[in-house]
Amino acid sequence: MSGLRIPGLGVLFSGLIMLTGCSSLVRQGRDAVGLGPKNEIVQRNLTYVQRPEGDLKLDLYVPKSSAAVPVVMWFHGGLWKYGTKEFNFHLRDLTQQGFAVATVQYRKIGEAPWPAALDDAEAGFSWLKENARRYGLDADRMFLAGESAGGHIAALLASELGRRRVRALCLLYAPTDMDSLWAKYKDFNPSNQLFIEFFGTDQARAGDVVHQASPLRRVTRRMPPTLMYHGEHDWMVPLSQSQALATRLEQLGVETKLVVVSGQNHAFPLTTAQMAGVATFFRAHL
Repeated sequence: MSGLRIPGLGVLFSGLIMLTGCSSLVRQGRDAVGLGPKNEIVQRNLTYVQRPEGDLKLDLYVPKSSAAVPVVMWFHGGLWKYGTKEFNFHLRDLTQQGFAVATVQYRKIGEAPWPAALDDAEAGFSWLKENARRYGLDADRMFLAGESAGGHIAALLASELGRRRVRALCLLYAPTDMDSLWAKYKDFNPSNQLFIEFFGTDQARAGDVVHQASPLRRVTRRMPPTLMYHGEHDWMVPLSQSQALATRLEQLGVETKLVVVSGQNHAFPLTTAQMAGVATFFRAHL
């Protein structure tokens, strides 16, 4: 991957696996058995890059249209360790709003060390751009989105690519201020072990590595317009994470909108109204 090279990111939440295992990794969408709405084309398991660990694939959902359609690249959550491209696909219904959506597989803990996931994200973005015409996509109107850990990857990728290549970004309850999260969770010994396993570092270097992997520290004035949804009572990734990023982006003059969802915790699906809000925000930047 050109440009950004981040040596590490602490996996800070292993003590909270039960939450993710039970609620964050729920299969969603009417196409769980390969069925999709009549007005779209679904293509699964398209290989976008070959890695030593195996081929990486994406699924592509494209609304039927006589013209090329904008495309949203989606990254699932799961503690950087769990989940697949089929799970927690919260932006699935954007196809009904005229957007194609690509949900992307990326390498996780135990598969390849950081920044493998970020390298995969950039490779997926490049593949979509290069193959846009073949699949009816508009290579000049590309968006990024992700939930939780996937939102972290999306935010870092957006910070590297900038608004000239990414029209807008949507983050759902994403960890963005890694320094404060590390300070909160660093005493969880299993988290420390996962950190070492995934990023090839050690406890002595943890603070520096986490700092370099923090989207809050990487954003610049080039960042694309950003929409964030975050639960009011999120105890896994505190609301302060999105608040800190929103404040920083506003300071940089980047268009930013943070929606605090009353009564919600972590890993909630979007309502119909919230999905329409994502489509409206993206449409404003076509």
